[in-house]
Parts: sequence; structure tokens; C-alpha cells
Amino acid sequence: MDPGRHPGAGGGPAGAGAWPQGRGGRLHHAPAPEPLRPVSPSAACLLLLLAGSASAEPPVVLSSGPLAALDQLYLHRDQGDNLERSRRLLEERLQRDPKDAPALWRLGRSLVRLGEAAPKKEKADLFFRAEAAAARAAELDPKDAEAAYWSGVAMGRKGQSQGLWSSAFMIKPIRRRMEQVLALDPGHGRAHLVLGELYRRLPGALGGSQKRGLRELESALRLSPRCTAIHPKLAEAYLDAGRTAEARGVLEDALQVSDPEDPAEFPDNLDDVRALLKSLGP
Repeated sequence: MDPGRHPGAGGGPAGAGAWPQGRGGRLHHAPAPEPLRPVSPSAACLLLLLAGSASAEPPVVLSSGPLAALDQLYLHRDQGDNLERSRRLLEERLQRDPKDAPALWRLGRSLVRLGEAAPKKEKADLFFRAEAAAARAAELDPKDAEAAYWSGVAMGRKGQSQGLWSSAFMIKPIRRRMEQVLALDPGHGRAHLVLGELYRRLPGALGGSQKRGLRELESALRLSPRCTAIHPKLAEAYLDAGRTAEARGVLEDALQVSDPEDPAEFPDNLDDVRALLKSLGP
């Protein structure tokens, strides 16, 4: 995943249709957060490890300075208006420097999450803006895996909102983006998650393959065992392959994760895990 392996992906999590959905976590109407304060690199890492959920194997290293504080808003986007605040602050930062690639892909990331929670009529516009921001970041910094990743995720979300998901028009560029991510960062678990769901959900005529999808999901979890978005998807793939014991093992592993990468999506991921375990019986 990147300049320090930022979650999100993502995408990441259980989803509607073919795309791994990132529900962004439940939105709790908590009291307004304290004013944004600078966060040191060490404090940012500690906050993330204490909060925990979704994607990288090694400890997550967040950016220093103002971007670290913005990452904390994103990681706790289920609380109060943190997600909207992150969007607003990133846009203000980009007014000062429109070529700030790290801020651009982070804006794309926030817009993706806002689009996921938005009313249907507002989704396409938010996803369009997300793709534009992340694609611009990828253009400015072609070696930034996160810029490429969020560009691909936003592209997929936009296509999904427009009913274009199953068209070859969308599939090839999304697949190319994820392959680009993995060329830049071979340890990017969420890119494997996206590819795994892509291959599993598509018909064979459009490049779908259950076996290839399963392999991608296995790679995703191997690389990112703290990405709890992966566990239910891999379990579903095992169940489809008749490998019930392995599915159960993956689901039980998710319940043991104590330091998930993305705290906001962790509760939703566990809901999916528990629902699948319940369906398997004792």
C-alpha cells in the first residue's frame, strides 16, 4: 500500500456487488472532536496501534506533521464529523498547493468514503471528484502506490454507481491500476483484495476466475493479516470452493485481531465475520 501503508482501501471491506465495499465504519453522533492539533510521528503510530484495523502487516507508519493529524481523522471517520473535516482541511491545504500529491490522494480517499455513505443521487459526483483527485496525485507522483490505489478504487466506485461495473470499459483500467500498485508496492494487501473480488465476481467471458480470485485473496491476507476486510471475503471464497474448515479458520482468526489497521471499519468487518460463522453452525 504505499507511503507508509495507509488503510483504506480500503477499499477494502465487505461489499455490494463485485466491488469490495468500504463502508467506512458506523457513523456515531459523538460530541464534536477537539480542535485539530499537530501529531508527532511517534504519537500517530501509537494512536493507530491502540485503535487498530485493516491492511498492513508491519506496524503502520503514518506521515509526520499535519498529514498525520489528517490521517487520524480518517482512521476515526466513524466518530462525529471527522470524515467531513478531513475533506475540508485537505481542500484548504490544496488551495495553498494544488500540486500536493499526498494531499490529493488523501482527498480522493475521503471523497470515496463520503460517496459510499451519500444518497444515491450524490454518489456519482463524489466518486468522480475522488477519481480526479487521486488520478492527479498519481500523475504528479507516479511512484506513489496509494495514489494509484485510490485512483483505481474511485474508478470502480464511479463505475458501480453508474451501472458500468460489469463492462470491459471499467474492468481493464481497474485491473491495470491494481497491477500498477503491486508493481510499486508488492506488499499491498488491499490491491490483492480488489483483484480477488474482481476475478471472483466477473463472468469468465470478462476475465473472471474463481481460482485466480481465491489466490489473490489468499495473497491479500498473507500480506495484510490485520486487514479484517479480507477475512470475510476469503472465507466466502473458501466456502464457494467447498473448503469449510479453512473458511472457519480464517473467520476465527479475524476475531483474534487486536490491532486492526482501520479502526473505523473494524466493527463492520466483525459483523460480517460473525454472520458467516453463525451460518456455518457449531
